[in-house]
Amino acid sequence: MHVTCTVTTIAEYDLLDSRTPTSMIESYYRKPLATWDPQSLEPGEIDAVKRAFVRSTETQQIEIDREEDVIWVTYTIVIDLDYDQNDLEYFGSSVDDVLKKGVQVSFPLDERVVELVAEDITVTST
Repeated sequence: MHVTCTVTTIAEYDLLDSRTPTSMIESYYRKPLATWDPQSLEPGEIDAVKRAFVRSTETQQIEIDREEDVIWVTYTIVIDLDYDQNDLEYFGSSVDDVLKKGVQVSFPLDERVVELVAEDITVTST
């Protein structure tokens, strides 16, 4: 089965220096780097996914709260996925599970662990 998946995520990052100019923060979080990493999948999920690739990434919104020293970034990732539905069901998995494990998102030069505030996954069959 072939599907196009849109994952919208709100992530919370620590604002390390409250004196950092807004323009610098916004330029940093403007474009997320998303990659497909099958190493994070369970063995049955790896077999079920035939092909996957990140089609596009985009930052939707950046909110900076200098009083609380946090930044909330809302970003969207579009992934094309070819998989065997029967195999996923057999191994007790789903497209949502595969996407949460297989898509890795970071911003350039940023390897900090973030707190995911919300995540919404929309799957469209094609």
